[in-house]
Amino acid sequence: MNEMAVNPATGLTAAEIQARRSQGEGNAVKLQSSRSVGDILKTNVFSPVNVVLYAIGAGMILVGDWRSAVTTVMLVLFNAVVGIVQEVAAKRKHDTIALLARTTVTVRRDGQEQQVDPADLVLGDILVINA
Repeated sequence: MNEMAVNPATGLTAAEIQARRSQGEGNAVKLQSSRSVGDILKTNVFSPVNVVLYAIGAGMILVGDWRSAVTTVMLVLFNAVVGIVQEVAAKRKHDTIALLARTTVTVRRDGQEQQVDPADLVLGDILVINA
């Protein structure tokens, strides 16, 4: 379809929108989310400080100081768990706020102005911009 054939006064019709979507002329919007839970786990378990403490714990095992090694590893794991719990809670709150604050776009379709999600735009949509 030729996007220049759209009448600016009326915009696209519902049939034109459906046809353009079926031809792959829709808007592909990728939602940016906060970090994944897996990334949060990896970052907290293998943080530079924790890696050094793992090495210290391994060294203590090699010299036979099991009590200090277990204490060190337990502290590292406690630190990682606290960090993971805090970051996952923050991620959930951030994702909720991002979803609530999602923007919409005003377009002219079938002769009327409509609010649509950016993912629902198609090639040739008439955007209405107000200053």
